[in-house]
Amino acid sequence: MSEQDNTDLLSAELTKLRADFLQRLPAELTLLESLANHLQEDTAQRTKLDDLHHRLHRLAGIPGVFELPDLSTQARVLEQRVKAWLEDSPEKMTSLLQQALIADIAALQQMLTEALSKEI
Repeated sequence: MSEQDNTDLLSAELTKLRADFLQRLPAELTLLESLANHLQEDTAQRTKLDDLHHRLHRLAGIPGVFELPDLSTQARVLEQRVKAWLEDSPEKMTSLLQQALIADIAALQQMLTEALSKEI
């Protein structure tokens, strides 16, 4: 197999992975929003913040690979914010902070919508 064939094969695989990622992303963002919406509702707040942090961490890295730097940057900002809450004290998560987090996740959803509209 020639170097060009390898490059073409790799490019095709990355294109497929990107399409798969973009297809799964709306459901992931909906899950993030659901986690954020339920932070104040039960005693498992730390568990939900941990889950939110891990999901945002993953989300912060993957979009950069698929040429979605704005989405990656915004997810990284949210990840760092949630990490700070975890390190400080999850109990300090007020409803105002929760609403800001929900709004920021909605902004991620809007970024995805805009990115997908450019795909067409």
